[in-house]
Amino acid sequence: MPPRSASFNTTDHTQGLTPPRSASFTMLDQLGKKGEATMMAIPRDVRIKYPIRPAANAAEGVLKTAVMGDDGADERTRSFQIKAKLLAALTVLIIYVMFWSRLALAIPLPPSQILSLFLPVLLGGLVRPLTPYPLLAMLLTGLVLRNLLPNWVGNPPHQIAKAFFSFALSTVVSRAGLAISLSTFISHVRATLAVGVLPVIVEAGWLSILSHGVFGLPWEWAFILGTGVASVSPGVVVPLLLGLVDGGDARWKSNRTVRILLAATGVDVLIATTAFGVAVAVVEGVLEGRGIGRWWVVRGLLEVGMGVSVGAILGVLAWSLKKWIGRDVILFCLSTAWMMGAKAWRFPGAATCGTICAWAVAGNVWSKGDVERADKRLKTVWYCAEPFLFPVIGASISLASFDTPTLVLSLTCVACSICIKLSTAYVAARWGGLDKDEATFLSGVWTGKASVQAALSSTPLTLIQTYHLESEPDFAYAHIVFAGMVSAILIGAPIASGWVAMYRNNEGKQKEMAHATVIGDEVV
Repeated sequence: MPPRSASFNTTDHTQGLTPPRSASFTMLDQLGKKGEATMMAIPRDVRIKYPIRPAANAAEGVLKTAVMGDDGADERTRSFQIKAKLLAALTVLIIYVMFWSRLALAIPLPPSQILSLFLPVLLGGLVRPLTPYPLLAMLLTGLVLRNLLPNWVGNPPHQIAKAFFSFALSTVVSRAGLAISLSTFISHVRATLAVGVLPVIVEAGWLSILSHGVFGLPWEWAFILGTGVASVSPGVVVPLLLGLVDGGDARWKSNRTVRILLAATGVDVLIATTAFGVAVAVVEGVLEGRGIGRWWVVRGLLEVGMGVSVGAILGVLAWSLKKWIGRDVILFCLSTAWMMGAKAWRFPGAATCGTICAWAVAGNVWSKGDVERADKRLKTVWYCAEPFLFPVIGASISLASFDTPTLVLSLTCVACSICIKLSTAYVAARWGGLDKDEATFLSGVWTGKASVQAALSSTPLTLIQTYHLESEPDFAYAHIVFAGMVSAILIGAPIASGWVAMYRNNEGKQKEMAHATVIGDEVV
């Protein structure tokens, strides 16, 4: 047997197979020198074209672990386990506070209300995979159940339905923010702002004037109707756009129009919901006898300021957690808690703005792999939450509660306003630098309305109940506004869904959009 090397300890059996640290570093130095000599022997152009240094570094790291032990790896593992336990505890706490504090107001529920909530959810989830138009099918499922089986399906409990709306809306707005690329936004800032600002302002103004003339609404109530209907719905637009991206066609994954629309959605919703909050504040001032005053200015500044501030704080948190396990779970819990809280405090614009800003920051500071994993998880959450949104929205609409002339006039006015928005969106897109094919696609998608209108529709009736004005003319005004919101859901969501389905199923339409793709930051 050959003699043992002098560098090994023959007396200590616990360390008899481990070379001393000095010998380990000597081995690594010799390996490094040989590697450098080998690298220098390779021509420079070959080294540039086929870099092998990362592989050498990886091999060197493996050898260090082998000869020096894995104490560092064990320490990192223990650190990650501690962080994972803290994350789990924080997640459970936030979800508990987020849900049960909101849902406890409506519990216990009578069996009829439980059936009114979960029967549309169950049937909507069963219908979804059976049709190429899942959004429209789920919406109609709830609508049909409510109006054909009124003894079985009544009005869903408002507090729980509102919590479901907020949760589902937070999921889809988070995916929209995660898909916003800062470089794309900067390179297409003119188109994004044009599409996000002009159509919503024109539609809100047009519908306010039209409802004032047709229904005789006071201006403050007319502006509630105009601003509530004018907003696009992230719950409709974002799933339709992301459905195209998730469909597997590379042309949609790199399409600049999709990215512009995702960014413009946040701008549109922020403007419309902020204006809606201002209009509601004006009505409250009139009902309380304070007049219009200057409260509407303060309300508008609060909506924008709170949304941007919370979005910035959550964005900084997302940046600081970019090396944490489960960073997307933490951010989702916090942003959803903000969405529910802000809506409960009647700041819908700040709720959407804060959520989309936080996830936009995360999408631009996290690595590509982290963004893809977060998007995959959000997609899974959205798939589970979707039946709690559209079937419940449909079940909230009772056509029997409207008199026929009011409903017909509401449908007519809203249809006219949607046509105005469609035309304005086309003009804004062309002015923003998009060609006619992109502008045509964009204008049709921009008619999508449902989740925002469903969330805001109860606000006028809540005002009446708060101020006990059931016998006043304001009660009729509130019902007209509610009819307008319902009309927007019945018209806007089917148009947008059918419009996108036309492009998804038509190869010729897809080829029209194929030239507007983004590779890196360049449009080709």
